[in-house]
Amino acid sequence: MKEMYERTVVIGIFTLVYQYTRPLRFVGLTMYGSCIVKDPFELHRLGIFLKAYVSNRLSAGEHPVNAGVVLYRERVGHEEFIMLKAGDLIVPMDKTTAMEMQSILERFISRIDLFDIPL
Repeated sequence: MKEMYERTVVIGIFTLVYQYTRPLRFVGLTMYGSCIVKDPFELHRLGIFLKAYVSNRLSAGEHPVNAGVVLYRERVGHEEFIMLKAGDLIVPMDKTTAMEMQSILERFISRIDLFDIPL
């Protein structure tokens, strides 16, 4: 049996953790060292919200990724941000940052088995 080991991809303040298998197995998405997404469907949902924001199609209001993570749009001056709220922490992402994150997540999600959920 092949040994599975974890790899990470750092995307700014986020770290995508996965097991290097075929297909790749999602372990979690952390922010500042705390895991904010553990389920591949939640990761997919986060990617969908980021894609909608980047293409100016994210509606107003809160968009829950899971019970502890919410995304929403906010305008500061002449610039709009997508705000990621996880617990008491709120992190703003501009369009470029959101586009980078969305692109990496989309590519990653295409290489995992979305239905391979650990018990």
